[in-house]
Amino acid sequence: MALIADIFEMLVIDRDGDVLAHDTLQESNINVTTETSDVNAGRGDALIAILHGKREIEITGNTPTFKLETLAKHVGTDIITGEGVAWAFPKWYKVAGDSTDGYTFELDKEPLDIDKVVIKKTDGTEVLNAAVTGKSVSIEDGLTDGEEVQVLTYTYATNEKTQQLDINASKFPADVRIVLQTLEIGHDEQPTNYIQFEYARVKPSSDFSFNTSSAREASVQEMSFRVLKPERSDTIGTIKRIPIEG
Repeated sequence: MALIADIFEMLVIDRDGDVLAHDTLQESNINVTTETSDVNAGRGDALIAILHGKREIEITGNTPTFKLETLAKHVGTDIITGEGVAWAFPKWYKVAGDSTDGYTFELDKEPLDIDKVVIKKTDGTEVLNAAVTGKSVSIEDGLTDGEEVQVLTYTYATNEKTQQLDINASKFPADVRIVLQTLEIGHDEQPTNYIQFEYARVKPSSDFSFNTSSAREASVQEMSFRVLKPERSDTIGTIKRIPIEG
């Protein structure tokens, strides 16, 4: 008696043979569907034959591990690494100082455009006499030592390690090769074989979604692929049973 009791490992390989993703999956499925049509005839309109049409294979997987490289295959564009521009989110800061020397605080990032930095007091009124130099903000008057002010969004420069993935309305994913592997075990729970599925021409789905919640837990990313027929072959996939040698 043999059992399949482990999740698939997934390799996504591009046309040049480079590994684009090696995903750790929470759930993975291979769904094979074949179109059929019944032929009925004779007394009682009995079923006398079943005609088979096209066969489709869809591969789906859920992974809690976020990988921009995997997402890039579904988007159909390349990852660009280098300096960029990002947005700071609203944050409260505590000011220090007095009415003589003024009040100061330090921003987390250096704004690219100091004229676009908007500061508000706790009562919602805007601070109009603020001067921004680098990360330092100085306010002449109208505050008290220890008072909090809120800085609304501003843009800042990111470093050279920033990765950017553009979602282009006219670009779609290229074909890849997918290899899936799982473990076959005996009734004594000892590994006996590797079961490996290989599909030479696979189209990543252009659809993707992220679902998050206020509870602190990993967001699961669903990946979907459809197997295509190779140009010069009727073999759309292979299944290998590889013995585990002692």
